[in-house]
Amino acid sequence: MSGARKVRVSDRDRRALRLGLRLAAPVLLYGFVVKPYVASIRGAKVQLETQSDLLAREQALVADAALVPRRIAAARVAANITQRRMYPERDPITATAALSRDVARELADAGVALQRVETREASLRPDGLRELAIDVRASGDFEGILTALASIEARERFVRVTRIVIDAAAQQQLTLIATFRGYAP
Repeated sequence: MSGARKVRVSDRDRRALRLGLRLAAPVLLYGFVVKPYVASIRGAKVQLETQSDLLAREQALVADAALVPRRIAAARVAANITQRRMYPERDPITATAALSRDVARELADAGVALQRVETREASLRPDGLRELAIDVRASGDFEGILTALASIEARERFVRVTRIVIDAAAQQQLTLIATFRGYAP
């Protein structure tokens, strides 16, 4: 033989090796067989639950299919009502001018003298509506200002007052400083 020596293993060492294999075999079996199998079963269970949820939603949609035309009709009615409450002009300058004209008309009808109207730049809201804004300064008596505000609020077009200051400038005369906002598509 060319330099290889035979190593003799004693009985005690053999018993230690067998005991070590008996202890290591379950750990190796768990790590390489049981754990991956359990993980694949869990993954399949999650995927099955996801697909079951999707199937349930699709079945609910199919069951509600008869109601869809009624829901569309109701949505169209709501959209028409909403459209009537907005300024129909697509151009923001024209829509802001219409808002100014409406507010000025209501103030004049209530006997409130319009002193100044300043328009602000229209802004686009996250919901897609264009928000129009004007700042107004007017003077009149208490009853006239209240009547004007009530009539602006009662108009078909939705107009919001976001800032209002009423100041007693002279006896029997009040100054109204307000910001009015309207909406356009």
